[in-house]
Amino acid sequence: MQQNTAFKNISRPVESGEEQRLSSKDWQQIRAVFNSHTQSEVLNLSNGMEFRFFALPHAGFTAKLCKENKDVAHFIWEEVSGLVNISHRIVTPEYRGQGIGSEMLYALEQRVQWLSNQERARFSLMIETSQESVVRMGLKRGMSVTQGKQEWQDFDQQRGYFSQDEKTHIFDENGNRVQFRLSKAFVPMEAEIINFSDMIRTQVVSVLKLKAA
Repeated sequence: MQQNTAFKNISRPVESGEEQRLSSKDWQQIRAVFNSHTQSEVLNLSNGMEFRFFALPHAGFTAKLCKENKDVAHFIWEEVSGLVNISHRIVTPEYRGQGIGSEMLYALEQRVQWLSNQERARFSLMIETSQESVVRMGLKRGMSVTQGKQEWQDFDQQRGYFSQDEKTHIFDENGNRVQFRLSKAFVPMEAEIINFSDMIRTQVVSVLKLKAA
């Protein structure tokens, strides 16, 4: 694959204030790796954190935030035939509520847009989950519930009988986990939009560098 052509102009997640453990510069570096890398990469970040990006067999990738060799967040996904499927995602309990999961998902969205631009084809980003917290994170990032839609509406509006465990997994009245699928579509950007997006991104980087100086 060639090097990066563009970031999509996707709205950024809302930062969670003083509890955010990583700086804007840290997240910028992480997004740059997500955006076009196919080889392994390790970044040393602020507050003693480290970001590790590795290619896996069978078109898979893993991205992990660590601190003192302990996981902070971990995403695994596969990229095949116009589909990017997130097969694993977790934020360690003590780091939840800081926007880390949303930031990681946002970075992966930019990667999917890059893939769509490179292949000049439609791509879909997909998550399958039984967790309320993951569904809400996906919805916040503009994903749609494409499987289990009625069950989610019933649960969200407190219709019917559902239960939940401490890890926010949702169960139906028979004690079975309710499986939801969330999807989001990406289409190739035109060259003019790509160039404009690159220009805006370059300007933002320049401003951040001046502020950090």
